[in-house]
Amino acid sequence: MLASLLCSILISMTAIKIHKLFTELRDTLELTVYAGREGLMRSLTSKYINRPSMALMGWYKVFACERVQVLGKTEITYLNDLPKEKLYETLEKLFTYEDDKGRRIPCIIISRGLEPPAIFAKLADEYNVPILISRLQTTELMSRLSRWLELFFAPTITVHGTMVDVLGVGILFTGKSGVGKSECALDLIERGHRLIADDIVVIKRIGTNVLMAYPTDVQGHYIEIRGLGLIDIEKLFGIRAIRLQKRVEINIHLVFWNELDECERLGITERYTSFLNVEIPKIIIPVSPGKNLTSITEVIATNFKIRTFGENLAKSFIDR
Repeated sequence: MLASLLCSILISMTAIKIHKLFTELRDTLELTVYAGREGLMRSLTSKYINRPSMALMGWYKVFACERVQVLGKTEITYLNDLPKEKLYETLEKLFTYEDDKGRRIPCIIISRGLEPPAIFAKLADEYNVPILISRLQTTELMSRLSRWLELFFAPTITVHGTMVDVLGVGILFTGKSGVGKSECALDLIERGHRLIADDIVVIKRIGTNVLMAYPTDVQGHYIEIRGLGLIDIEKLFGIRAIRLQKRVEINIHLVFWNELDECERLGITERYTSFLNVEIPKIIIPVSPGKNLTSITEVIATNFKIRTFGENLAKSFIDR
C-alpha cells in the first residue's frame, strides 16, 4: 500500500467551509440556518471563538473577525435596546468589517434559540453573512464548538504503522513492511486488547503535548495480513475489539534481528521519538522466528504503567 512507501505526511487542515461546519455540527450544536444562506460557502480559518461585545459597542481595534462570532443573551439584549438607526449602523459595520489582511466574519452563531432583531436577517442576506441559531446555552455551545474546532484544526500526520490499546496503554508499532506489525496486533486482539488503526495511522496533536491516534475513514478497523488479505476486526471479534481513538504513549519499533547491530539488555538507556514535536518513549525490538512479541508488548505496557507511578524496575535492579 501507499503507506508502506511513506514515513509520515502532514495533512493538517487550514480551512473549513461554513456549510461543512453546519452539516457536521447540526445535531451536536442543535443548529438551524436563520439567514445568509448565500454565505455558507465562506471559509473559517481559525480554531478560536469570539464574542463581539466590544465590537458591537464600536471598538474594533483588536477585533478577531476571522473567528466564529457567538452572540449570547447579553449581546442580543444590547442590540434589542438600540434605536433603529444605531442598530442598523452597528450591524452593517459588523457585517462589512474587514481587517488589514482582508478577512471578514465567517459566520455568526446565536445561542439559546434567541430571536435577533428583524434587521439582522435583512442585512445578513444582503451581505451574505451566514447566521446560525443554536438551542444550547452559550457556555455549552462554546465548549462543544471549541472542542470540535480544536480537533479539526489540530496539527495532523499520517504514519505507516499499527496502533493498539494494550492494558489501557496506547502503543504505536512501526517498522518496515513485512516485519510483523499487523500480525502482532492480531495476536493482541485475540488476547482481549483493542485495535485503533492498521497500516495508516492518523495522529493529531491536541494542545501542546498530547498525541491522539485515529483510523482513516477508508480503512477503518481492517487489518491487512499478508497471504490472507483484509480482515474486518469489528465483524470477527466484536465491538469490544476496537477503539475509535487512543492517546499515543509508546512507540515500539520492530526491526529484523539481522539488521540490528545491538539492542538494549538492561533497560537503562531511554530512547525517545518525536511526532509533531511531541516526544514519546521508543523501544526497539528485534524480530526473529518464534519470538513472542505479544507477551513482550504486554510486559512493555505493564512496565510503562508502573513507571507512571514513579518506579523504574531496571534502575531498582541496578541499585541493588
